[in-house]
Amino acid sequence: MSSKDWTDILPKKWVPLYQSGQMSGVCAFLDKMSFKKSDHIISGSTCMVGNLPGGGEMVLKLVTKNIPFFTHFPDKSVEGFKTIINQQFSGFFLPIHNVLYDDGSFFIYTQRKIKILDYSEIDPKNFRQILDILKKMFTERIITPDIISSNFGFLDGRLVLLDYHDLKPVELYLKEKKWNKVVRCLMEFASLLLYKKPFEQQFNESFSSWRGEKEIASRNYAAAYFPPHITDVFKAMSSCDARCIIDSITKCQGASSGAVSGTGTSQNNGDVKARAGHAENKDKHSRGKDADVKFKSSRKETDGRETRGKEPRGNHGNETRDKVRNTESRSKDKVRESKGKEVKDREREAKHKEVKVKVKEVKEDKGDKRKEKNQSGKRTSHGERESRKHRD
Repeated sequence: MSSKDWTDILPKKWVPLYQSGQMSGVCAFLDKMSFKKSDHIISGSTCMVGNLPGGGEMVLKLVTKNIPFFTHFPDKSVEGFKTIINQQFSGFFLPIHNVLYDDGSFFIYTQRKIKILDYSEIDPKNFRQILDILKKMFTERIITPDIISSNFGFLDGRLVLLDYHDLKPVELYLKEKKWNKVVRCLMEFASLLLYKKPFEQQFNESFSSWRGEKEIASRNYAAAYFPPHITDVFKAMSSCDARCIIDSITKCQGASSGAVSGTGTSQNNGDVKARAGHAENKDKHSRGKDADVKFKSSRKETDGRETRGKEPRGNHGNETRDKVRNTESRSKDKVRESKGKEVKDREREAKHKEVKVKVKEVKEDKGDKRKEKNQSGKRTSHGERESRKHRD
């Protein structure tokens, strides 16, 4: 293979090693196997994966020895690594088939090619099997936090973990208190299980706001998004107590045995959907009131019959209907209040006019009396003058 070919397919961190000649031995071995660039599948931070030349349904993995296993485990050999995978985690991890190459810095082994887990396949059964694998790691006191969906696949119908290069002792993992990655992976699986959508798509918010342990704890371990039997696992992870974590996973598996299967037949499933609706409505409200206004306006009166608008997805309980009824009740109260105010204003105006009329009548009456008195006075004065003239 050419130098350009290697730099194209190697993990970026390995390129300086390759350029300095530290990978000459393993490159020569792959060259001898007739490994071509077209055989390459994917490269990660710790390994390069490709089709095994002439291997049919097998893949090969070129792995660096700069991984926790070769630092923190007593038996630091590749065979010791293989023993842990194939024996301690039999039925939980995808077995190592053969070790083809081993030097001081790299090793190559083969694995069976299997179907990778797809988002659409997260159902109660597979969710429980993911929890099974996690519980098994805490039980065996060896764990990898890298439990993303692409690291799972199906071996003879059972879900197994196929990438385990970050394995480390549980004591070291708990001491580091870096439990956020496992929790975020479980949040993704729980969202796919309950709402059939990835977390970011379902709740329209980025996982970046959940990146740290403090952020997750400050948001009450996603209690507004998932039911207690799931968030209790998140809380247990933060306790860094292996026994507590195992117990919480066992309880979650029991509650997940059909109770959150998406059928809508259990009380717990109704609670989950109500939580989903609450979180979704809350997110819509945070983006502005327009969506809420559109939803309210979708309910119209037509020929005395009510036409319902489409309710927000995930809320088929009473929460949305109660919200609409409360809104309608408040609107009716405001109408009644407005009408009552108008009536009072009209009555006040009529009384004011009546008072003005009475005042006017009183004034006119007083004016008439003054005028009559003045005329009477004038007649008296004239009579007195005529009387004096007659006497004179």
